[in-house]
Amino acid sequence: MENLQWYLFSGYGPYIAIALIGIFLFLGWLIGRYQFKKKPDDNLYINTNYEGAIFGLVALVIGFTFAGAVAHYDARKAQVRVEVSSILNSHRYTGYLTPSDSDQLNKLLNEFLSLRLDMFNDVTKFDDLEKKAKHIDNFGERIRVFTFQAIERTPPEGKALANEFLRPQIIAMNLSTHDARLLLMARPHPLVFLVLFSFLAISGFIGGYKMALKRRLDWMFTGLYLLVIYTTLHIIFLLEFPDGNSSEQVRYNKELIQLQNEFIVK
Repeated sequence: MENLQWYLFSGYGPYIAIALIGIFLFLGWLIGRYQFKKKPDDNLYINTNYEGAIFGLVALVIGFTFAGAVAHYDARKAQVRVEVSSILNSHRYTGYLTPSDSDQLNKLLNEFLSLRLDMFNDVTKFDDLEKKAKHIDNFGERIRVFTFQAIERTPPEGKALANEFLRPQIIAMNLSTHDARLLLMARPHPLVFLVLFSFLAISGFIGGYKMALKRRLDWMFTGLYLLVIYTTLHIIFLLEFPDGNSSEQVRYNKELIQLQNEFIVK
């Protein structure tokens, strides 16, 4: 199930759905033709109540998953902004430490940000992602310990200010990154998508069966249906797993990248 979930969120989900629809559409067409040839004089039909219920369920599940994906994306994006704020403020307040400790803390913050931005690179399963996320948490704890020790080494005139401003920001940075990790790892249960794909397969079967009974292939509306389904699922999976796509990753982490370019690298 874990491998299936990874394939769904790593960009293959929409293609799997389209393949299923196509397979069951063809299967429905074959069975419809068989039924028509077997009983050519019978008035074969599809019960419109069943057909409407199935397509209604497809729309309901798609709407549910789309709304959930938008909510998850908004929550994760808001958490990225919290991360940016805490890292930026930590960087600004390093000046209250001694020069050597200030330089060292800035280097650690730079490395921390690089680890955060590299989180989704070169991962092939969710276990790899979890390991990277835990490594970031551990590195954040290393920064926290170093900061607290550096504050104790700070002369009295800067120590009070470091305790007042720098210490809370380092704590907030660790908390925000930990919360962001939990949000990034939170995914809808794959059974939700299995149910959706099952309904889509059934809808494809109905479409093929109905066209066979009418002895007429409707390529235009079939193509439009597939295009709508593909586009909708593509957006859903991008929202649920924005870092899985390189171009979307840049857009999603825009503030973190700007922070690295404008502040930390300097």
